Amino acid sequence: MKKIYFAFFFLLVLFQFFLTTTKEVSTVSQEVFRDNQIEQNHYYLSFEHETCTSRDLDTYFEDLDVEIERIYPKIQLSIVDDKINQQLFSFSYYDRELLEQQYKKILQNYGLDQDIEKVNRYGVLVSKVKIATDYSTLQQLLTRFPSLQYSHQLEGKYR
Repeated sequence: MKKIYFAFFFLLVLFQFFLTTTKEVSTVSQEVFRDNQIEQNHYYLSFEHETCTSRDLDTYFEDLDVEIERIYPKIQLSIVDDKINQQLFSFSYYDRELLEQQYKKILQNYGLDQDIEKVNRYGVLVSKVKIATDYSTLQQLLTRFPSLQYSHQLEGKYR
């Protein structure tokens, strides 16, 4: 009989332990979810339906808490070469001048003077941008520029 009481008591304590830990995990996951709504997340913006260059990129994010992390140029060169395209695929973004210098240096290595002149005149055409911001700021940006689309992944579905 003592064994039955002991087994019953043990199961009761074990059951209480599982209930307590499950409740704690649930509470923690809800807090993390709420924090993620406030934290900065990474988004990819597509400028496929908008003409954007490195020169006017900052005007899109004016007065918004947005950090530009990477630039994916729209590659429209006078020649088509996969080796050049791979080098021009994306750039870390620090400022406009550095982006244009890096871009022109690659073009210069291949003797694409005509394309360098286009960059000097207009800037680098932008296809996509990786940004860090919170969701509410992203919504403000999309309200200002309805033709912009965003995704959580570079090759993901843009909405």
